[in-house]
Amino acid sequence: MNSNEQEMLLRNTIEGLSLYGIFDSGPGLTIAKMIGDAHKSLSNPSAGNLYARLFRELAAWAETSGIPPAGSLWQNFLLDQIILDQNSFTRMASASMLSPGRSLSGLVYDAAGKDLTGLRNIIDLDLSELLPGREKNQFRGLLKARLDPPAEEPPDSTPGSAILDLKKNLLENDGWSLAPEMLNRFHYQYGCGIFCRYLAFRWDGSAKKLLGIQHPDPVRLENLIGYGNERAQVIQNTERLLAGFPAGNLLLYGDRGTGKSSTVKALIHRYGLQGLRIIEIPGHCLTDYLCILQHLEDSGLKFILFVDDLSYEENETDYKTLKSILDGSLQARPDKVAIYATSNRRHLVREYFEDRRDDVHGGDTLQEKLSLSERFAVTVLFLSPDQELYLKIVEGLARQRGLTVPPGELRARALEWERWNNGRSGRTARQFVESLVSGS
Repeated sequence: MNSNEQEMLLRNTIEGLSLYGIFDSGPGLTIAKMIGDAHKSLSNPSAGNLYARLFRELAAWAETSGIPPAGSLWQNFLLDQIILDQNSFTRMASASMLSPGRSLSGLVYDAAGKDLTGLRNIIDLDLSELLPGREKNQFRGLLKARLDPPAEEPPDSTPGSAILDLKKNLLENDGWSLAPEMLNRFHYQYGCGIFCRYLAFRWDGSAKKLLGIQHPDPVRLENLIGYGNERAQVIQNTERLLAGFPAGNLLLYGDRGTGKSSTVKALIHRYGLQGLRIIEIPGHCLTDYLCILQHLEDSGLKFILFVDDLSYEENETDYKTLKSILDGSLQARPDKVAIYATSNRRHLVREYFEDRRDDVHGGDTLQEKLSLSERFAVTVLFLSPDQELYLKIVEGLARQRGLTVPPGELRARALEWERWNNGRSGRTARQFVESLVSGS
């Protein structure tokens, strides 16, 4: 295929896309500029500059995206953009599987098929062929050279593994006649846009957007020792959420270092590929609640809004926002969303005796503060472990780390560590075992 034919194919493909916005920004926009005016762009020195810029952008994407690469620089970028693009097809597929037909979802499905057919026609192009002779020889084949596969395959429990499998399948499928169905199933299971790329997120209150967490805390439920009954309540509520049944908002309350936060964080590794996403929200950002819900409304996934170490000082009034959220404001909480909060303070708002005597209606003020924790459907209590549970946690962690300290010595040193450090807790047990591992 000569350069004029490639240019015409690219131009027709870009102009014919009805759903996918791949060429609206970033490297895609650079490509659009390269063919935007063949007589001006490809017959003067700026063509080589655009191609060099395109190479830099594609290389940067492959290096920093965090998505395992497949194919060439150009193929890798195009496949990633197809998978991550947010459009009517990917959003509707995420909410409910689409089928061909004359309904709106059917029309969108058919439009996606036409877009994908066009994109398949350009995925094997060598874009250096678009350049004039001198630049063509300089850059020939640069974007077509295949990337090295990842040194390690991503774990099966991560979105990266599913994305890599899909990319490989698309590369091996010549005509992409099955591509709409493959993507349909992928988005239904993993979501679309940022939600199919990450399992855990952090809410950025200043930018009012979700930030994906590339490497969430690796803690696993099966590695947490003790507090089985407490964690069973959290697991049961989470499974109700995933099954589409009404799930309550949870308050995990108790002593420091007992594993409240770890219990919530570990849920993502067990249920992430079953449709669960966790969004960590700073307590002061709960006023963004309705804005956060807007980011979730097009997704068919389930979400835990996680507020860690929640508490309010006596002069703070943000707790009234939380009360409104938990009680139900004019906008009802979606069934796919639940709020999980951890706290070391039983009633969440610090109490002072002044609350009881300085206010004319002091009883009302006090009750308003004390009633906040009651707005949670379930309160799960994590108390400091007694000596036997503390030692059980130490022994379990030592086994997980492969330590061979004699049991009697291990218990004696663990009790001595607890006396000289932070008291009995799961965190203290972990710190003790880590000190043994490091030899300190």
